[in-house]
Amino acid sequence: MKLSKWSYFLAVFLKVLAVLYGVVLVISGIMILRGGEVSFNLIPYESSPLVMSTEYSLSADKVNTNVANGVGFFVALTGVILLVWVLWLASEAFKDFAKGKTPFSEQNAKRIKKMAYLTLAYAFVPQLLYSALHTILIPGYYFSFSIGITFAIAIFLFILAEVFVYGRKLEESK
Repeated sequence: MKLSKWSYFLAVFLKVLAVLYGVVLVISGIMILRGGEVSFNLIPYESSPLVMSTEYSLSADKVNTNVANGVGFFVALTGVILLVWVLWLASEAFKDFAKGKTPFSEQNAKRIKKMAYLTLAYAFVPQLLYSALHTILIPGYYFSFSIGITFAIAIFLFILAEVFVYGRKLEESK
């Protein structure tokens, strides 16, 4: 009984979190369109096991800040879409748990594998997209690539998906 209450709580919490991420992004977009400044943390973590970064830019007064903000917003939009999708899938899995369904269903194994692919994309796509757009649209060049905890989480989710497939096979063999 307690497990189903926690599962229901997590299902609701993850959906609320997903919606909040979307709301923050919409507010950021409105602020950019109204000429405000929004900062996106696109700097790789220094504690990442692998960080490669190189940059050459013109002086700040020659760079169009609207273009720079637009690049940052577009990359943030991409990242938030991936993150919201992962949170939504996790919420759906917890909703099934709250209903008393077995966690080792084929649907949950597929959800977890999809979450793994999305997390892997979240680990690399925003930073590579930012590097490409920055280099194309802003004078100079920029490249940054890092492998951090998000990559490890994606690997863990791939392993977890296989555990769920194995658990389903064990339940079917009973």
